[in-house]
Amino acid sequence: VQQLNAAGIPVIVSAGNMEINACHVSPGNSPGAIVVGASRVRRATPDTTATLVDERAPGTAYGPCVDVFAPGDSVLLPSMDAQHAATQQLWTGTSMSAGYVSGAAALYLEAHPLATTSSVAAHITSTATHDRVVDPRSPGAGLLYVGPATVH
Repeated sequence: VQQLNAAGIPVIVSAGNMEINACHVSPGNSPGAIVVGASRVRRATPDTTATLVDERAPGTAYGPCVDVFAPGDSVLLPSMDAQHAATQQLWTGTSMSAGYVSGAAALYLEAHPLATTSSVAAHITSTATHDRVVDPRSPGAGLLYVGPATVH
């Protein structure tokens, strides 16, 4: 991670899909990496008219090493069936979330081609929507935000 960052390449990693402190496992404990936890959307109450909330997806690693949350529950992705025909499949986990953050980093780098890896990380964490994720168990980690700065 240090060598990639030194070469100007931001490193985005998944926090892990275990109910454990991400600081205790790799790659979540890699200094310099942007560590991503998975979030999911659920209704605040069983009532079908209830407000939707974002929460840390069950089983997602947590802790102070998690930098940001992104969607990671029931992400529809291209896949192949048993006969190798193209299909779609729902996937869940922090690896799905890391893909969203990688895309956000790519968009930032497109607009700021001379950005350092630390400025990419700072942008992702500072523009995240804080106090949005229910039960994050990750102080300071907000929900990934990609969009106009004026709307945020």
